[in-house]
Amino acid sequence: MRKSSYPSKYLLSLLLNLSSVDRMSTEARNEDVCNFIKNMCKVTLYTCECRSADVCEAVIDFGNLEKNFVECYKALSNAEIAMISQPHPLGAKIYLQKLKHKRPHFHKMLSLLLFIVTLASVFWTGTLIAQGNFELLKEIGLETKLPSTYSWAATYALSIMGILGLHELGHIIASARCIGSWSPPLFIPAPGFGLGTFGAIVTSRFRPSTPTCLALLGISGPALGFTISLLVLMVGALTSIYVSPELLPPAETLHSIPLISLLAWLVVPGAEGKAMIPNAAAFAGVIMIYIHFLNLLPIGQLDGGHVVASIIGPNTSRFISLITLILILVYALLYPTDLILIAAIFAVLAFFLTGLRRHPGAACNLYESRIKRAIIATFYVLMLGLSVPVPIS
Repeated sequence: MRKSSYPSKYLLSLLLNLSSVDRMSTEARNEDVCNFIKNMCKVTLYTCECRSADVCEAVIDFGNLEKNFVECYKALSNAEIAMISQPHPLGAKIYLQKLKHKRPHFHKMLSLLLFIVTLASVFWTGTLIAQGNFELLKEIGLETKLPSTYSWAATYALSIMGILGLHELGHIIASARCIGSWSPPLFIPAPGFGLGTFGAIVTSRFRPSTPTCLALLGISGPALGFTISLLVLMVGALTSIYVSPELLPPAETLHSIPLISLLAWLVVPGAEGKAMIPNAAAFAGVIMIYIHFLNLLPIGQLDGGHVVASIIGPNTSRFISLITLILILVYALLYPTDLILIAAIFAVLAFFLTGLRRHPGAACNLYESRIKRAIIATFYVLMLGLSVPVPIS
């Protein structure tokens, strides 16, 4: 049997209940915590001290320890212990803090309940959207091609919830890899408003371990959700209706997303120059591509903000957030179409809710993986650029 690289059960239980060290002498407490750090992280310690029952600090020499640091960080987070690091002349100074016990069973039950409520909310909203789309088809003389309202809404709801769920799954996979601790997604219902949902969130009480992990955490959800949105759109585009743009009301021809037009041209022969009246799946794909565009904006703690903060640093990212807000507001003034106005309102809310504060960044900024982050940044810019709404006449 391979010998475990993790500390003994005694040392692990010590940090799982740091309050128990109150009854120990200072020397014994420091010695046990220092042994834990050495065994867990395989580092050289210069100093090690517990300032209180649940806060300890140490000065260590990490050496070439990027991989070991991530594994150490994951093990600590699974033990409900937060760790952050700061540069030090001898290497790095780390702080350990025991967090309060969470209630995972309650969180799982809440997640399941919110999923069911949100699914019902999206379905009901889908029936309202279907009625509006059917009115448009009747106006242009295509009422014979109408499906039932409930079948349209069911397809729409399953598509939206599937894309959202896979988006959050991407974040969960990244969290498990980089943090080790994650929570089930919490879906947010919004009956009769927008999509029928405000999306979902995956929370964590721990920062990403390194800047590369922060970038991965930011891009993972959009990468998976964006890809699935494209697949859903492509499948839906095959069975959608295509008409001449002159048949549609003027408001329906004021904005477009280039990627959607490109996909329709590639997937559906003869679609070039025509307007697509999407079926339920295609409609969900189109909307979710636009939602991912909003989420990829480099503002505050949106997913795009995480990626940008990992590349240029938390302090500079606030300046980028402000520049992005100004550009979108100018864009909305020049081209006040529905999609762009919604983007402007969303950008304002995101900036004042999350963009004014400094981004928390990663737990350890001592290691740089520029190649990995350059790859993530390239993919990020590609997704953002392809999903920008562009006005058309």
